[in-house]
Amino acid sequence: IKFVIARRIEIMAQIAALVLADGYCRIRDKKSYSVCITTSFEKNYEEIKSILDNSPFKWNSYKSTSSEKVLTWECWDKDLWEWLSPYGGHGALNKRVPEEIFLISKESMKAFLRAYSITDGHNYPSGAVRYYTTSIQMVDDLQRLLLITGKRSSVYSREPQDKIIEGRLIEKENCHTVYHIKTTSNKTTRYKVK
Repeated sequence: IKFVIARRIEIMAQIAALVLADGYCRIRDKKSYSVCITTSFEKNYEEIKSILDNSPFKWNSYKSTSSEKVLTWECWDKDLWEWLSPYGGHGALNKRVPEEIFLISKESMKAFLRAYSITDGHNYPSGAVRYYTTSIQMVDDLQRLLLITGKRSSVYSREPQDKIIEGRLIEKENCHTVYHIKTTSNKTTRYKVK
């Protein structure tokens, strides 16, 4: 039974990571509670689908009406919404990791970090990982998780720039600073100083 409980905790941590990385929580008509994950259709579709299929929630997916490359996964569960909306329901700048995630096993924390990276990050062949966010609090929280799980990391920022998305010009005044949290590779050699 311990394995079943540990697996459920790991799945919930992964769902939280997916929502906090590339998702949001919303209410429709003051009675419908929705948790969404929106990502590129090509980006890790099978891995995301596997996590959601193994969750205790029913997820529906649909393609964006504005782009065939964007896929949204949506769950209509009030309990899930109530858990995640304080952490991911008030805009990207205010996202943060739920305190419960800092209390779970290191293996479940690693599952959280892995799930976050598959939607809003990049995994390098060397073993290094880069996480992205516009939330200062999320930067602190991700670094805290990385430290707990034995990873070193550095933070870089990229100031807003004009960009074109799906043929539309998005002016830098309408964008936010993006923070990159980059871990070192697993192959880092440590040298002793004599």
